[in-house]
Amino acid sequence: MRTLIVLVVGLQAVGCGKTEQPVNTDEDKTQKQTPAKELTAEEKKVVGAYEEESTGFNYKIVFLENGLAETYLDGRKVDDGTKWSIVNGEIYLGALDDADGGNAIGVYRINKDRSITNVAMIRPNGRREDLRKVNHHPLKKIK
Repeated sequence: MRTLIVLVVGLQAVGCGKTEQPVNTDEDKTQKQTPAKELTAEEKKVVGAYEEESTGFNYKIVFLENGLAETYLDGRKVDDGTKWSIVNGEIYLGALDDADGGNAIGVYRINKDRSITNVAMIRPNGRREDLRKVNHHPLKKIK
C-alpha cells in the first residue's frame, strides 16, 4: 500500500494530478506531433513503452519521439504532454522549467537491461530527494 501511495504522489508531483483539462486546439495537436528537439542517440534508445505490474495495478509510461511522455494507470491515460529528457544519464520526467511552475520532476535510472526505475524526485525548490530502495520498482520496456 505504501508503494501505491508513493507512486500516486509521484504521478501528481509530475503534473498527473491536474484537475482541469485544457481545450485542445489544432495548434496544440501540431505542437504534440512536432518534435521539440532532435533526440540524441541515448534518448532514441529510451523511446517506447515501459510498464510495471508488481504492485497490484498496471502503471505504464510511454516516452514519445517528440520529447513528450504519456502516463497510464490501469489502462487509463492520466497524463500526456509531460516533457522528458536525459540529464547526466538519468531520465527526467518533467522539465526543469516545469519545476519553476511548482511541479516536481521524476528521476528514472536506466538499468543495464534497458528497464527503468524511479529513483528520485526533484522538488520545485531544486532539491533532489532520493526514494527509499523499497520504493524502487523497475518498469520493463514492452515496445
